[in-house]
Amino acid sequence: MSSTALPTELFKRIDVSKAKATGLRAAFALPPDESDYERYMCDELCQHIEALDARFGLDINTPDLQQRRFRALFELTFGVPADSGDWNGRAFLALLLKTGVSFYIEKRGRPPKWSYDLSRLLVEDHQRLKRKYPDLKGDNFWIKLRSCRPTWAAHSIPALRKAYAEAKKTVPILPPAPSKSLTDAV
Repeated sequence: MSSTALPTELFKRIDVSKAKATGLRAAFALPPDESDYERYMCDELCQHIEALDARFGLDINTPDLQQRRFRALFELTFGVPADSGDWNGRAFLALLLKTGVSFYIEKRGRPPKWSYDLSRLLVEDHQRLKRKYPDLKGDNFWIKLRSCRPTWAAHSIPALRKAYAEAKKTVPILPPAPSKSLTDAV
């Protein structure tokens, strides 16, 4: 593929307001209708395709013309050379990077230290949730706890369990505050 400048026809916008009426509509000086708009857009699109074929030197009689056009457009858009031997792999990587779909590589290393305040907050949330949902057990409890705060949602359930077990050793667990009854008020 040559590295000459791109023809201006490739960048020309198709302005439907420039469509002219044809046939009887033109004879009676009527505005263009849907068929006139479609005809105009087809003509303009054909000019774009002809400019693309001319730019990349594509022969319109080859059986794989559509694939060659696709590769030419891909080269214009993503910069992957159309005649590259490893085009499929390079095209895949270009799309992968362009769309933002990628693979997450988990960080390895030492887990973060939990501060006293964060541990205290975890214990308080655990106690509050136990009082609010006494029948909630197992993973369902920890899933509910993770939905309490964005801080907990960032951690996995095993990490929260481990952090809670460590936090119970350092943070005093207070009994729930007694509720005031009518007899205490008198």
